[in-house]
Parts: sequence; structure tokens; C-alpha cells
Amino acid sequence: MPMTTTRALLLLLALSFAASCGGGGDLGFGCPGSDPAPPDVSGEWAASDAEIVSSTCSQDINQRLLDLIVGPSGTCDYNVDQDVNNVFLSDCLGDAGGGCVDGDGVITVTINRTSLGSCNVFANGRLTANAGTATSTARYALAVTFSGSGCGVLTDCQATVQTSWER
Repeated sequence: MPMTTTRALLLLLALSFAASCGGGGDLGFGCPGSDPAPPDVSGEWAASDAEIVSSTCSQDINQRLLDLIVGPSGTCDYNVDQDVNNVFLSDCLGDAGGGCVDGDGVITVTINRTSLGSCNVFANGRLTANAGTATSTARYALAVTFSGSGCGVLTDCQATVQTSWER
């Protein structure tokens, strides 16, 4: 079937739209290419020594957040897979997310954590860690929401959690 003027214009419009939505370095998760290329950050990382840096949440919710990040043992192994500037992270609790690594080895990953029960706690945000060094810290900036009959009068809140991050 021959290409009509209308089809050619629609194709051109679609390609222009795709390029404006992350083309020219978009490597899967919206990651821009970097120069220099990022270091190898793949492998297993242990998160431990979790602490609340700031929070508008209650003490009980803060503790649930810590448990969601490092598990009940206080240490959680994270596996990082890397493809150029893209990273995929999975943790000891079975949660996973994708993100980017820059030329310095700083990874930024979208995370979504859930604690289920009579009150469901949803923590969504970003994990940022300098994985360019063997020992670093990771910061989790979280927006916390609640649903369920057991939540009572809980209101949405925000928290920043920091952990040690070691290869």
C-alpha cells in the first residue's frame, strides 16, 4: 500500500512526539545517556542501619516504613542489574523497581512499598544512592498514603529514610 501524504504526516508527527518524550538518549526508564559512561554498579548491596531523617508520620508508621525498607531483621540485600544507564533493583522482600545511574554512579530508582493488613500502608517515592563507591548511604524520599478500615484517623504523610548501603 503506497504511503499517502496523510500517512507520511502522521508518521512524522508520531516520530516527533516520540523524540520529544525522551528520544536522544532515552534508554528505557527515561534515563539520559551520560558522558562519561557510568561505572558498573551491578551486584548485591546490603542496606542496614535504617533511620528516619525527617517525617510527618507517626512513630508507628515510621517503624512500618523502616520494616518495609530493611525488613524485620534490620538488613536487606538489594540486587542491582545494570544496562548502560538503566538499573533494575530488587530487594529481600520481593519488591522491585527501575531507574537510572549517572556518570558518577548515583542511582535513582522509583520505589513502591506496600504493607497490608487492616490498614494498608503505601509508600511511594525515590531511592537515591551513590553506588559508585563500595560504601555509601541510600536515601528514600517517600509519600505515604493509607486505605482500609483499620486506619482510623491516619492522614497521609511524608518521610525520608536513610540507610547504610554497602557492596
